[in-house]
Amino acid sequence: MYIYNYQRLPFSKFNQEGSRLPLLKSLKLLTEEFFSNLDKSTKIDYFLNCTSYQLNTYDDPAHRIANALGISKKAEVFNICHDEMSLFKALRLIKKLDNDGNYLILCWDKNQFTPNIQPNEGLSELSGDQQETIKNGIALKQYSKNYNESIFEIYDKACEENKIPQDALDGYAMVSRLKYYFGLKRGLHKNEITPYASTDEEEIKRAYFIDGGNIFNPSPENYQSSEKIGGSNYSTSLNMPSPSDGLVLFLVSKNKLKKIKPIAKISTPRISWTDDLSYIDNGSNLIRSVLSHYKVKKEELDFFEIHENHPVTPMALVNKLKIDKLKVNLKGGSIPIGDGFVTNAARLLCSACSIIETRSSEKLKGLINLTSPKGVAGTILISSAGISNKKMSTKKIKKASEKTTEMETAEIQLEEMSN
Repeated sequence: MYIYNYQRLPFSKFNQEGSRLPLLKSLKLLTEEFFSNLDKSTKIDYFLNCTSYQLNTYDDPAHRIANALGISKKAEVFNICHDEMSLFKALRLIKKLDNDGNYLILCWDKNQFTPNIQPNEGLSELSGDQQETIKNGIALKQYSKNYNESIFEIYDKACEENKIPQDALDGYAMVSRLKYYFGLKRGLHKNEITPYASTDEEEIKRAYFIDGGNIFNPSPENYQSSEKIGGSNYSTSLNMPSPSDGLVLFLVSKNKLKKIKPIAKISTPRISWTDDLSYIDNGSNLIRSVLSHYKVKKEELDFFEIHENHPVTPMALVNKLKIDKLKVNLKGGSIPIGDGFVTNAARLLCSACSIIETRSSEKLKGLINLTSPKGVAGTILISSAGISNKKMSTKKIKKASEKTTEMETAEIQLEEMSN
């Protein structure tokens, strides 16, 4: 399958007030930008709606959104199962359908626990109460109360089994936030909220908060003093992602189109299930299986996009699979951006497409993985659909070793990406 366009934004898309926007108004902004990049003759034959939030219990949200997007009534509309694997299931459905044509996929989620605080100019401009709300990770604490506490027990068990201590988890979270911050600064997020580079610190802060960040680049001391949540021994309000919302659009086709060049080519997603406590093994086994099926060696891959539902997930997968950590989440991950549930896999795919577009002169291969503590995992292989056969430089990647610190890893990754 081929990706022809992609676009992502939170409901809190930039506006004059820096406030959050209603869903349908955000959809309008998203689609205006999305379709401005396409040939005007491009038509949508199928619309696949992926969400966990019902607009109206008496209304079919898929058809309501299709109308809001201005999609022809001749297009077939599908409502996909509402869970973390929704995007993977949508892509698998496309592969199984006999019909060719253009498929528009919308993944979105409206998380009621995301705070309505979206500052224009960073933490210093907020009132004292608002600062405390963000600093204390109130949204995440509220979320944990409504989340099955066994999830935190599963994370704790994974930390213990993989011998990953608290300070390593905090270090990973800190570096993920820094990578995202510098990625915004260097314009590495094409079609992802803020496709621009800025040297203005306040603009970067504003972008960071609007995209779901709950505190701006905490210090090591902040991590050490942050409160444990969910009865966990390892999970804190700073080393886990805050719940977030957002919208992601993709234009997908099974065949190459005549008037538009594809951005990337993807494999058919593979999904596997297991018991909750074996979720890390489930994710690592699925990745091995996908690489074996497509006869791809992990060393041939230029990047990995792995969902950061908790630092232990990517860290344990990297250790089990012996992946070079310099290739993982080059621009930061879900810890700074937020956990969007249904939109998580879509955000990973967006980020992978963005990496490919920012390195358009090269032929890149990558892997996308979402490994959930609920015992389900999904994986996709992605590659450039361009014409160049030039390979990504591996000089800096080869410097990675067990002794490379997380901070050195981030610096090398960002230097490689910005070259």
